[in-house]
Amino acid sequence: MGGGGAPYLRSGAHPVEQLELAVAATAWLDKDERLNALGIHPIDAEHDLHRPTALAGIDANTAYTGLANGDATGPIAELRAPDGGRTVLWADPAFGWLQVYTPRDHPRPDGTGLAVALEPMTAPPDALNSRLGLAHLAPGAEWSASWGIRAA
Repeated sequence: MGGGGAPYLRSGAHPVEQLELAVAATAWLDKDERLNALGIHPIDAEHDLHRPTALAGIDANTAYTGLANGDATGPIAELRAPDGGRTVLWADPAFGWLQVYTPRDHPRPDGTGLAVALEPMTAPPDALNSRLGLAHLAPGAEWSASWGIRAA
């Protein structure tokens, strides 16, 4: 089994186009045109989000791993607003993956536009085939993990 969530985030009342995103990851998952996993690669210039990067310039549907929460519960992504406000996504080490999705056709009250989903995951996309990150539970066994969002 694998688990995750798919929250679409903002920071205050600022338009998403004005926000910056930071993700401390060491690798990303390559995929084909059908979104099937091809392999894990070290962070390169195209996928590097260590420094806050303007969301308006990010076109992503990418799974990241090697997150900063590897040893303890901690921040795995952060949105920064122009006024200094921040929205932090944190997770415990069971969440070894983060999907960053920035659709430009997301429904909004004023029509459609940019949005950002930051999706903590215990396993990568296509895990039922790759078997990466899956937890195997015996009958009656329990498993738990936690993640959350906070304003900072």
